[in-house]
Amino acid sequence: MEVNYYNLFDCIKLILEKLRIMEEELHGKGEAKPKEYMNIPSLIDYLKLCYDIEISESKIYKLTSGCSSGGIPFRKFNRNLIFSRKDIDIWVHAQIDNQAPKGLSPVAKSALKKNTLTNKKKN
Repeated sequence: MEVNYYNLFDCIKLILEKLRIMEEELHGKGEAKPKEYMNIPSLIDYLKLCYDIEISESKIYKLTSGCSSGGIPFRKFNRNLIFSRKDIDIWVHAQIDNQAPKGLSPVAKSALKKNTLTNKKKN
């Protein structure tokens, strides 16, 4: 189809329809599946959105070091740390379950500390 002033809107509609079809083919016709593995920025966003846990990048690195108890599960890919969504879910639930009998886990302590500081600043 040749594009000119008189059929410009028809051409735009055709292009948009083709783009919609390509997007459906690329993502499948259902919902896009979340990625199984995350990098550190994705992990920070995931913990904030799903569990309302605010955690810094440096805290994640501390939790991946061998000396921290209750460390976060991770894998190394080249020189990058990656985190399995399934392992993170299991780890977070274990952190929540361990709060009552043994005191607070490192992540829970960090979250409570941040909440306490922000509440003091508000008052």
